[in-house]
Amino acid sequence: MLRYFLVFAGLALGAAFPALAEDPVEERPPVEWIVTAGAFDVGVEEVAEAGIELRFGSFELPLGQRSLPLGFTLGGMVNDDGGYYLWSGFRYDWHLNDRWRVTPSLGTGIYSAGEGKNLGGPVEFRSSLEISFEVADRTRLSLNLYHLSNGILYDLNPGSESLVLGFHRRF
Repeated sequence: MLRYFLVFAGLALGAAFPALAEDPVEERPPVEWIVTAGAFDVGVEEVAEAGIELRFGSFELPLGQRSLPLGFTLGGMVNDDGGYYLWSGFRYDWHLNDRWRVTPSLGTGIYSAGEGKNLGGPVEFRSSLEISFEVADRTRLSLNLYHLSNGILYDLNPGSESLVLGFHRRF
């Protein structure tokens, strides 16, 4: 299962970094690390979870006459039931003003239930909506609601929601 995640992550990195390599070094956005803690399967089991995420700067996705700046993300989470999820995906940072940001993202990855909730199979998709606030230079706090689902790849597809707080640090 882990090899599928690594193959996907490698393909996504290959797609993201050529676009970043074309920009001069001084124009590249910084790398951002996020540490999260919260609840997995909110409103049902509410098991504690913790995670880590690595966000890379954005690249331009051409859309006809326009382009969309997307950022690449790698992440992982573990929960108290021994479950884990390793994922990669893309995000869009919508700057409301100098301090507030809304970030929707989509990704896919490998899930293992451990002793916890069976989501139907190992391949799960992640959709999230995050709101964050810059508390200091290069430091943000966020609230992120995300959904895991297999998109009916398997017969069982109960899905799960997580609500996590995040501490962001740009380097």
